[in-house]
Amino acid sequence: MARKKTRLTNLDASVLEAQMRCGTEWPIGLVEAIAKAHQTSVRCVIARKRALRATGQHNPEFNINLSY
Repeated sequence: MARKKTRLTNLDASVLEAQMRCGTEWPIGLVEAIAKAHQTSVRCVIARKRALRATGQHNPEFNINLSY
């Protein structure tokens, strides 16, 4: 179970990074590249993207709009 949690954490980090850099409109091929890098399916990457957006989870480290 710990391995699955780590894999999802790494996938989430990649999805959050892509959202930070590209917003909601991702370039063609990005989802496939993320899926291939994490050895998962395109469907899984899209599901994580939707899940993270729906729950509003974010890591301040990935937020470029920090106000100090």
